[in-house]
Amino acid sequence: MKVLDHTYTDIGHAGATGATGNGNTTFSVSVPYTSTFKTGMQEGIVVLYQTNNAGSTFTAAIMVKELL
Repeated sequence: MKVLDHTYTDIGHAGATGATGNGNTTFSVSVPYTSTFKTGMQEGIVVLYQTNNAGSTFTAAIMVKELL
């Protein structure tokens, strides 16, 4: 999982692992980040990547635009 700033620079990231090994599952993760704006809010993107079973390549991604 990554937090990207308005220029798509990685400003925070953390690993997200599902509660079970296969199929639909839940997860929870805290992602610390350092804002590139000195004051106020900035637009950013929170991205969750899915990897293949070997963990070597991204197979899907979900991106959500947020105010940071």
